[in-house]
Formats: sequence, C-alpha cells, structure tokens
Amino acid sequence: PLIMKVGGMWSGDVLILSELVTGGCSAPKYNLSVQTDLWQGVIPSETVAALRSPNKEFDRTAQNIQKNAVLDPTGTKFEYPSTVFQDMKFGYREYVGVEVFRDDNKDCNWGYQYAGPVPPGENLFMLNLSDDYRQGHTGEMHIGMKDGYAAKDVGRMLTQFWPANADPLPPNGPATPNEIGPRFYDTTNPGGWGIENYYGVGESIYLDNNGNYEIDAGDLRMSDVTVQRGAMGFAEIVKYEKGSYVTAGDADIDLWGGANNDLSDFVPILTNGRVVYWPAFYDELIEDVLNPGHYLPPNGKYDINEVIYDCSYNGSSIVGPGFQRLMDVTLGGIVYKAGSIVPDPDLWVYQMPIYGLSMGYNCDYNYADMMALPGKTGMKVTIDKPLKVEQTSEITIDFDPPPKKEYYDDQGVYHPEEVIYVFIRNLGLSIPNNNATINEIYRVVSGRQAQAKFQFTPYRGSCTNGGNNDKLNYLED
Repeated sequence: PLIMKVGGMWSGDVLILSELVTGGCSAPKYNLSVQTDLWQGVIPSETVAALRSPNKEFDRTAQNIQKNAVLDPTGTKFEYPSTVFQDMKFGYREYVGVEVFRDDNKDCNWGYQYAGPVPPGENLFMLNLSDDYRQGHTGEMHIGMKDGYAAKDVGRMLTQFWPANADPLPPNGPATPNEIGPRFYDTTNPGGWGIENYYGVGESIYLDNNGNYEIDAGDLRMSDVTVQRGAMGFAEIVKYEKGSYVTAGDADIDLWGGANNDLSDFVPILTNGRVVYWPAFYDELIEDVLNPGHYLPPNGKYDINEVIYDCSYNGSSIVGPGFQRLMDVTLGGIVYKAGSIVPDPDLWVYQMPIYGLSMGYNCDYNYADMMALPGKTGMKVTIDKPLKVEQTSEITIDFDPPPKKEYYDDQGVYHPEEVIYVFIRNLGLSIPNNNATINEIYRVVSGRQAQAKFQFTPYRGSCTNGGNNDKLNYLED
C-alpha cells in the first residue's frame, strides 16, 4: 500500500476497528478475538496476531490467524479469519499492544545488508510467531510500519553536568576545585580537579558533598557501590546501596590512596581537537530515593536514578542516532542495555501507516495501541456522620468484589492473598514534598479483612484561601 496524501479511505486500504477494554484490580478477564482477512489465501496461514503489555501482566503472546475460525451456520456464505486470546486480564489503565504481521521470513527492512552469508542471529524464519524484527536490520511486513525511529528514548533533551562551563575546550567542568557536585570513581585512573576521565558503564557515582574529590564521610552514594578488599582468592566483597551516605570506616573511603584524587568530574574530552566523549543526563520527574513516595521535578541537577548518555557523536543535547547509553534505560518494559548505541531510524520497503490509532505508546512501535480504560474498583464509602471540622466521623469502605483469600487453583498453582491499601488523605494541597499533604492513616483490605474502618476528624474546612473546594480524598492502590 502507498501513502495517500489526500486523506480518506481508498481501494486497498484496511479498515481497523479496535475494542475498548478496562483494566484494574476488578477488571474482568477477556477472550480477545483478532479478526482479519489480510494476507489470506496462503496455506498454511502466514498471518499472525501478537499482544504485549508494557506492564508485564502477561508475556508477549502470538497466534496464527485461522481462516476457518468463524463461519456462518452453513459454512458457505462467509468466514471470519480470526484467533482468540483466552483469559486476558489487564491490571492497569494502559495501552495494550496489538500487532498483525506476515510471518513469511521476507525481510522488509532496508537496514544493514550483508554482502556475504547472513550471520547467526540475523536470519528470518517462517511461521515462528515472531516478526523477526531487529532494529535497523530486519523485520517482516506488519500493519503500521513506516519509516522512523523505533527507540523510545530518541528526542530526549539532555542536561550538561556543569552548564555554567560546558564548553568542551579545556578547562571545563567546575570553575573551582571546591564545588559540590556529582562525580564518579574511575576504576582505571585517579581523578581530581581538572583531570579528564571517561565514565565507564557500572562505575560508582557519588555526590561529593565536601567538594574535595575524595570519597570520605558525608558523601552520598548516587549509585550502588561494590568494593573488593583483599587479593583475589581471599577477597571480601562489600556492597552499599544508592542513597546511603559514606561513614567513617566504610570500605570505599579513599579508594585511590593519596589526597583529592578518588573522584572525577563528568566533563567532555577532546582528542586532536575532536570531541570524543561528552556526558550528559536526562533530567526528569523521578522518585526521591531519600524520601520514598515523593518526587523530584526536573531541577537542572543530576539526581539518583537519572540516566547518563554520551552525546559526543554530534554534540547535540537531543538524544538521537549515535548516542551511547551509559546506563540501562528502561521504558515501558523495554530495556536498552548500558553501553548500547541509539540506532539509525528504520527504513521499510513498504509504508503502511495507521491513521486514527496511535502506535508505540505500548512501548513498541510495531504494535498498535489498544486502550485499556480504568475499570471500576467496586469501592463503596459509608460515613456515619457528616464531615465537620473537629467532629469525628466513622468512614467504612467496602469493595465488591472483595479481595480473594490465598488459594491453590486446579493445577496446584499457589495464588497469594489479594490486598488493597486504602489511604485517607486529609484536606491539604497535593504537592510532592509539601507539608500541607497529610496522609492521616491507612488500612489494609484483604481476603481475611474485607472491610476498612477509619475514625476521621477533619482539621479544617474544605474551602482554600483561594476559594477553591478542596475535597477529602479516598485513595486505593
């Protein structure tokens, strides 16, 4: 099919109808039927449907489309080639991925072409229930394929570690040696102010709170740290978690020996006038490891769990082909391994864009997005007395259906007890890290305790200083 520039449906186009389902704890199980007459007339059938979930409620599953799956009562008037995915349950509000492809081992990707024999791992196979997609290399024909980037982190705007002095020409980095900032322990060479070292995958990162380039008491570990003490065969392995502080006597103090040389700055490096290394990080809304449940907004500073790239390929601050990921990047169940290179865009032999449905929000651009809407929780709230300031009311919360008790199914598989956490949030602004947000109390509803009761006393009225209505919130997770 060709890309039509005039809009509307034309001869040869495919009409796609997508079901709306619900997700959540009380969402039902579905028998999802995928019906299509694409690429029919081949024996055996080469048309395959596949489902994926970005939240891993189920593993990717794929099935052949059978041309005689649904017939009219006589079997002679019409047929609906289809396949049915049984007992599919979605645990969240999400985009479920649906792919329809031709499993015929024909490579439709203009990517890397081998002049000689195709090496192992690059072959395509017929009827293996896989589209044999390898980004920038191979891929079978599928609905929705069009030229473009398949990596989900393409387009991220990166932040320099020392933006006030981010010129790659030396001297770069902090202007003075006593500035506090994130630094790393290079396992190959000693560090120090003005020393240029490459950050290697897996090397330890610290917030140098003393600004002295030494690992010493008071520094914050911004990554997990593993230290080996002693010779091989008699070594002791010591591990520290990210978010912990260095204290006197810790095994990672003064790793290089000497003074002011344990840590190195994240700075660009030039060789023969060419930038060969330029670290930058993706500044995003991220949970505060030091204060779980609260989130740090983009703040221009490197925070724990933010990912680092090497953008020396073109010096741009926008992630694109050629950038190297210096940490694992996880997006919607897809993990781009540390050390991997952001590849070039895919170029396809055919263009089959989908209009009216999105693709890729399920975190795979080969899959169309089927919306799982938020389902009903079945929560019922009963209050014995009206909510008034300084008056105590009893709040009773039930769920229909209630959580299940632990049990073994017919196959002997153990299923743990279902649990629902219910919070009562008092009146106040819902702002991360703001003391006005007060979670008064929470209860656990389970198969053994199917009801939650709260004794609740509002501490002020629901009209804010700005005249808005600030309602009491019932939160369930």
